[in-house]
Amino acid sequence: MTADEIRSQFRAFVGEERFRGFIFSTVNSLGTDFVPLCSHEVWRSFREECPAAPIQPEGIRGMLLWCHVHERPLLIDQLSNPTLDAATLATITHSSRTSEWYEAAERSFPHGHGGLDVVCPECVAAHLKWLAAHPRWNEP
Repeated sequence: MTADEIRSQFRAFVGEERFRGFIFSTVNSLGTDFVPLCSHEVWRSFREECPAAPIQPEGIRGMLLWCHVHERPLLIDQLSNPTLDAATLATITHSSRTSEWYEAAERSFPHGHGGLDVVCPECVAAHLKWLAAHPRWNEP
């Protein structure tokens, strides 16, 4: 069974909202030895249904460093994305935050703003497109 198949099965097992929560907690755990899902009862239950699912923390983390909007792996280092020049980084990390912006970010570019230690290039592009269409939010 491939990582994509396991991820898809886990997504169906926990539902979309919890799946996104596990992705964000995994992203937030980078730089630590802790992978939140490893000790979670949900993962143990899922492993009973899907014995091919990883057991080791790095296997779980690797499977969940994923953009659920654009269906692609996340890049762990912003410098590995050549489209993120200094001006782009300044624009997407310092744009104004309003309820409309937060709704758009959750729906269209959840991994394309903020500190960008973990990034989805398609989220960054969607964020820049949204900012271009909403110029008043493109101010610090």
